Amino acid sequence: MEGAATAAVAVEGLSRRRGSVRRGREVLSDITAQFLPATFTAIVGPSGSGKSTLLNCAAGLDRPTRGTVRWQDQEITGMGERRLARMRGEHAGFVFQSHNLLPDLTIAQNTALPARLTGRRPSPAAVREALSRVGLDDVEHRRPAELSGGQQQRVVIARALFTRPRVVFADEPTSALDRCTADAVLGLLRGAVDQEGRTVVLVTHDPVAAATADRVLVLDRGRVRAELHRPTPQQVTDRLAALQGPVAPREVPV
Repeated sequence: MEGAATAAVAVEGLSRRRGSVRRGREVLSDITAQFLPATFTAIVGPSGSGKSTLLNCAAGLDRPTRGTVRWQDQEITGMGERRLARMRGEHAGFVFQSHNLLPDLTIAQNTALPARLTGRRPSPAAVREALSRVGLDDVEHRRPAELSGGQQQRVVIARALFTRPRVVFADEPTSALDRCTADAVLGLLRGAVDQEGRTVVLVTHDPVAAATADRVLVLDRGRVRAELHRPTPQQVTDRLAALQGPVAPREVPV
């Protein structure tokens, strides 16, 4: 595939089937896409279009039925679980709608957790710096329950960026946040691309969030139906509305 060697993540001929051959359904169908270094891509589409499945396959959290996934020059599709887990720990960061912060650990311990899982012992100063970058000074000794939802999501971003990953995979990270807090979280992800050279892949249902990206992939029924570059929120909204087709006129009883 052209340019695959330079892509941070590249998927080719990616398909994912759920259930049995006879009674299952194909969630993804023959998707080929590249996510280049230092770029921000949003994936949008109707519910059930395969957005999260595409992200999970690209992130090595799910295995495709067919096709390949490459991280730079390494194909991860056939890797064993232990090696794949190590690859994720070293090269990927994750931000999900659910904060997944461990309630019994301090904010500092939660932030440093990915590094510790790969055998590293980060310094307290490095943890404080990571939290400071997301606007959370002097919270390292608190527990997650002591923070607001928006603050917890900032901790998740600090944790995702702490190991300086090549790629950050984010699945609906702003869906439970108010507009102001969501914009702040999106600004942090945008900054990870523009200031730190990370690659961000974001799944979202929010046209405003999608318009933060450099590129938007529009999925429907497991296929990429359109690719938008630097769209406005309205352009994303219009493209999603077009997937639904014309609305039939309602009959008026006589």
